[in-house]
Amino acid sequence: MSTFSIRPALAARHLALTMLTCLAVTGCGGGGSSSSGADPGIAFTPLNDTGITYCGDAEDSVNTPCLGNEPPGQDADFGRDAEADLEKIGAGEAGFDYSRVCHNGDVEDQGACPPQPLRGDLDQHWGCTRDNVTGLLWELKDASTLSMRHVDHGYTWYNPSPSTLNPGEPGDTNSCDSSLNDQPCNVAAYIAAVNAAGLCGHNDWRLPSRQELESLVHYGREAPHQDTDLFPEIPAAALWAATRDAGSTDSAWTLDMGTALHATHTLDAPLAVRLVRGERIDPPDPVAQDHCAEGLQSSMPLRRYDNALAGTVVDLTTGLMWKQCVEGLSGQDCTDGTAQAQGWAATLDDAAVHSFAGFDDWRLPNVRELASLQDTCTRDPALSPLLFPAPALGNLWTASPAAPDMAWQVSAGDGRPVRATRDDMAGARLVRGGSPRLAPPRSDTLVLRAGAPDEQGPYEPGQLEPYTFTAQAVGPDSAIGAASITACHGAVADGLVTIEIEGTVLDCDNLPQSLPVPEGLVYNSDGAREHHWHGSWAPDASLLPSLGATEGDALDIQFTAAGEVALGSPPVRHEFKVYNINQPPWLTLSSSNPATCITGPYTVMSCEQEILTSAGIAGMSVGLHFHDVDMSTSSSSGAGVITDLELICLAESGCDPDGMIHLYIASTRGLNELEQYRRYRLAANAYRTDRALSVITVYTDVPGDYLLKIEVNDAGNSGACSYDDPGLCQRRAQTEQLLRVRHPDAD
Repeated sequence: MSTFSIRPALAARHLALTMLTCLAVTGCGGGGSSSSGADPGIAFTPLNDTGITYCGDAEDSVNTPCLGNEPPGQDADFGRDAEADLEKIGAGEAGFDYSRVCHNGDVEDQGACPPQPLRGDLDQHWGCTRDNVTGLLWELKDASTLSMRHVDHGYTWYNPSPSTLNPGEPGDTNSCDSSLNDQPCNVAAYIAAVNAAGLCGHNDWRLPSRQELESLVHYGREAPHQDTDLFPEIPAAALWAATRDAGSTDSAWTLDMGTALHATHTLDAPLAVRLVRGERIDPPDPVAQDHCAEGLQSSMPLRRYDNALAGTVVDLTTGLMWKQCVEGLSGQDCTDGTAQAQGWAATLDDAAVHSFAGFDDWRLPNVRELASLQDTCTRDPALSPLLFPAPALGNLWTASPAAPDMAWQVSAGDGRPVRATRDDMAGARLVRGGSPRLAPPRSDTLVLRAGAPDEQGPYEPGQLEPYTFTAQAVGPDSAIGAASITACHGAVADGLVTIEIEGTVLDCDNLPQSLPVPEGLVYNSDGAREHHWHGSWAPDASLLPSLGATEGDALDIQFTAAGEVALGSPPVRHEFKVYNINQPPWLTLSSSNPATCITGPYTVMSCEQEILTSAGIAGMSVGLHFHDVDMSTSSSSGAGVITDLELICLAESGCDPDGMIHLYIASTRGLNELEQYRRYRLAANAYRTDRALSVITVYTDVPGDYLLKIEVNDAGNSGACSYDDPGLCQRRAQTEQLLRVRHPDAD
């Protein structure tokens, strides 16, 4: 079949300027109108493929692999599942692409998260799974009955936020074994508990929508219908969705992973929950629509669609082009003719030779694609009449066979997928496009690190870090029309990370900020056209002593295709993480130290204090705290830090050897006296903020000037650094405390 080419209507430079204007104007482009440009607020989010890699014959069996003599245009013939050399970021069955994420928020084999991390509760253990296709991060359930996230715990549907809708049932503490600290077992309490725990480094977990839950279904598997290698614990009970039932104020949608079937349950049912975080793949329409049930928002916002080409609707989120009318009907309102109803094989045969609106690559959609058209705010039919007039009320066929002898349909009445025998009579709505046939440019999320654990040398504050990113035009005859930085986050937004791309410094106060796009793109080794941007970034020194790894420091870039259907990519995130793993420790005064200090580089501190004493022994407090986020252990000494302390008399003639001049350090493990009262060495494992030196006092009965020198050496990851030779340590903090002892009557 032929491929839908994105027809260039404007020169790339002209389109870049046009799209930048659209980015700043509310409602530019969008659905329901005759606009040909994509609303920049609509992010391209490709659908997961179904996981079906077998073909069904015309009657009652399936072939794995497909033999080629089955009815044409089946699910296994197109999509990610059909790509023989599919490149993945992570792993997963068929076309699914998942990555394990550790409890600290790092993705496997990045930062402190090891490759294929084990299950557990430590920071470096596997706690979540990221879907690299949809961008959603999913909670893992736990097999331990002691865990708050136990797989068999049940929760009632409850949302107490102000609304005209029934908030649901608060429930009791029984169905989750009182695991929520005496809070009742309901969805709202569970979400609050998981967010308070900061699962996988985040506190914005939520209940997924019905479509988001459906994105996890592996239709090519027997029960459970989910990739069990990446989701090892599958609840036996149905999973709650955030989506309310448009037919009843007392129920909400659920999904049973054992059967892959959707259903509605009353809100008081104690069912399973799997939380999600990330940008919603089906954000609701903020504009109230007349066809929606009271209090519900449409899941088919008009700005998400483009109907510039008569008789078609382009979903700018998924990149799919749909026929407005079901087969057999035609006309502006789809009222001419009679809706077609026939068996599965005949429907596939007809779709394979169908031609409409100048295209001959129409096909029957797979089950996930057809289910994506459901408008959850309404029923009978579950479609927006503003986009699809006079829709059929019966079931519609999909290209997805169901083993062993059935095929999937989608109910037009409520949008749920159902199985049916292949000789059942049903209608059809055809589709074309979808990634990679109709898609915006593609670019990867980047995680850029400085001073990370696997880097040997220390990171210097303000040091420039170069980086490169690439966008690739998707599909034949496609091109990149525009590239713009659309958002700044965290320290980037605060101006604490300086970013320069192609000679232009990022200004987060003036977004969107365009990036240069050449009129001609180079071809890579795979025959795809792409462009590389070069830049650099530098974190402010103030970031380094405060955090182990900065979180939420990022920018978002959107890439837009050139052409009449100018689809915009989802926000592509560049994250900038600064680690203190290779940073020196630093020192602060204890509360009892009255010294006045001047701080140079953040590893050096010069202090001074003076005491007046008329007679007898004077005591001067010089207590310190030292800090380091990576107080690791040295294999040679068993010590995370090695600290040298030396008291020096500054009198030109020296100090009276019979005088009382003592350096006193409160008893602490690992303290060794190198020279009585004058020199000590402390070797000890340490906390990130350590008070081992908080009680240091210099006693003297001899007026004069004294210098206390303290050097804290981090023994971790420092090569030959050891207790016997701390001078080889690469990372150290230093302070010099000038102590002045005076008599009141001294000149």
